[in-house]
Amino acid sequence: MSIKYDIADLINNMIELEICGNKFYTYQARQSDNPLLVQLFEMLAAQEERHREVYEHLRDKIGHDVEVIDEDYHGYLKEIIDGKFNLDPHAAESCHAPLEVLEMGMRLENDSIRFVDAFGKIVGQTYWETVEQIKQQEQNHLRMLVKMKTQLTSESQGGK
Repeated sequence: MSIKYDIADLINNMIELEICGNKFYTYQARQSDNPLLVQLFEMLAAQEERHREVYEHLRDKIGHDVEVIDEDYHGYLKEIIDGKFNLDPHAAESCHAPLEVLEMGMRLENDSIRFVDAFGKIVGQTYWETVEQIKQQEQNHLRMLVKMKTQLTSESQGGK
């Protein structure tokens, strides 16, 4: 038995995640007094905005085509959508310590990578190049956050 799944549902969730990421990073850039964090968060916010625009374009291009996938894969997609990291403006406001902010950003980027992977498996070769570019950018975001966390941890422990 197969279940019909509207790919637009997944894309809309990806758009939502990018909007949340943009708001989170924008808020954190305004709150931070560390110039390195401000620069990182502003760059990440701008890239999340560009990703949102790409996903909106893809959604409009793909439309509401229905993909037929098996029940197991439908469960996997449902788990990704239902279990995504919910980042609301209040969550952003509750993060004060730089390491806490970076860890929340890392969870956000990990969720984005999971969404991009799932999306890539559904759309196949047609949109592979676009999906792969976004995936690489999300992985780069994660690396930058991890690097910054390592740097801040090292500085707080007296090393450089």
